[in-house]
Amino acid sequence: LAKEVDKNWEGVLAKLERIRDLLVNRKNLLINLSAEDKGFSSLQSNLEEYIQSIPLKTEESKVVDWAMEMKKFDGKGEGFVVPTQVNYVGKGAQIFKPGEVTSGAAAVVSRHLRTTWLWDKVRVVGGAYGAMNSYNPSSGMFKYVSYRDPNLLQTLETYDQTPEFLRELSKEMSPTTLANAIIGMIGDMDAPMSPDQKGFTSMDRYLTGLTDEMRQERRDQVLSTTAKDFAEFAERLEVVTKEGSIAVIGSSSALEEANKELGLELKKIL
Repeated sequence: LAKEVDKNWEGVLAKLERIRDLLVNRKNLLINLSAEDKGFSSLQSNLEEYIQSIPLKTEESKVVDWAMEMKKFDGKGEGFVVPTQVNYVGKGAQIFKPGEVTSGAAAVVSRHLRTTWLWDKVRVVGGAYGAMNSYNPSSGMFKYVSYRDPNLLQTLETYDQTPEFLRELSKEMSPTTLANAIIGMIGDMDAPMSPDQKGFTSMDRYLTGLTDEMRQERRDQVLSTTAKDFAEFAERLEVVTKEGSIAVIGSSSALEEANKELGLELKKIL
């Protein structure tokens, strides 16, 4: 793009304007406002004028076949080469398929992994600046990620050992360990929110159809978590171990060495 700007600015401008026209459309507009009553009154007078100023597209929009798009990412994964001395190592997969029922207990296990296993193995022992995981009950996706990580293959090995860690933990889990895991999850659910966070959360719940009844059901599931849920989540994570897609940002030397085993598609970014 930088080269095109110098050689063909008119062409670049036309593409940028086309992208703007596709993205900015009043037809798909959703406005989320967070303010006190007096703030709403001052905004209301200008809101309608602002909405009317946004272009309204009347032509039919082409729906992207996302299933076909995702097939472009079939394979072991990708490695992005940049000039760095550390790595950013990710691996993930969909552990719940469309139509399957998820439980709030899964979020308890996921959080426990982040604060114990991954912290100890990837950050404390492995020396990474950060280690985390994310679980989305709406999409069924689970992902591991490390940050400023001196290791690559060792970190992936830790990810793949996670199911076995959970199986062993479920066999010897003390009531205190379980209670702390549940309390930690409830603390996350009830964390104080700033006004903008409340507004965003409200919009997110609206878009995903998350009702108060559904939230209460998840809360009850969190409070009812047992050691058995840890063992069951371990089986879910076997999908990540066996079929998970890998994404790594790292140096040329680190990726080329690791790729003897991984078989990633390497792309030089910088």
